[in-house]
Amino acid sequence: MARRTFATMDTEVHLRCANRTDITSAMRENFINDAYYSIANEFAHVELESYGTGTVAIGADTVTLVDVTAFWWEVLLKNITSGKIMDRDDKWRIESGTKSSGSPQRYHYWNSTFYVDKKPTAIESIGIWYVKKPTNLNGTQSSVLNEVFDPAIVMLAASFGLAAVRDFAEANIQEVQYQNYISGKRLTKWEARKVDHRLGIQVRTE
Repeated sequence: MARRTFATMDTEVHLRCANRTDITSAMRENFINDAYYSIANEFAHVELESYGTGTVAIGADTVTLVDVTAFWWEVLLKNITSGKIMDRDDKWRIESGTKSSGSPQRYHYWNSTFYVDKKPTAIESIGIWYVKKPTNLNGTQSSVLNEVFDPAIVMLAASFGLAAVRDFAEANIQEVQYQNYISGKRLTKWEARKVDHRLGIQVRTE
């Protein structure tokens, strides 16, 4: 069976929206990508899991990313030099005072930058386990997620589209179908996997 592409998803969404002319092709593209990102954000996807590295320069308190691409949010940071897992902490605690010299042990994330709690006296390497952000779907592209999510993208996109034109009854039908489909597949949600070894639930960064 051929894998769904954006174009075939668009056709299905159009049908699910009863071929309404007030839901344009441009709008459907937005709704499909809205659904795509919602599902990418909500569920665990091995296709989006990645690992990269960074460095903290001598006397610096930020991590320079080396081979991290399409970064969405971090799952785990490890100071490779010291061999210790780094704790995600509140930026107020990390930044409230002069940072001493030493091996970084804690970090916070702000404005696309990792800030650490100490300034090393030698270059230190940081391992970064993270989730990648997928690119928008269009044309003949297929989702990078497992194909089991393809029908879910279509159902959720149709729900978004129908709600946008205030056809809430039909939007609810699509939403129910989406929830039933997801429930039947027993798919793992991200929150079930975001268990930090000290902090309990790890908070996703924007």
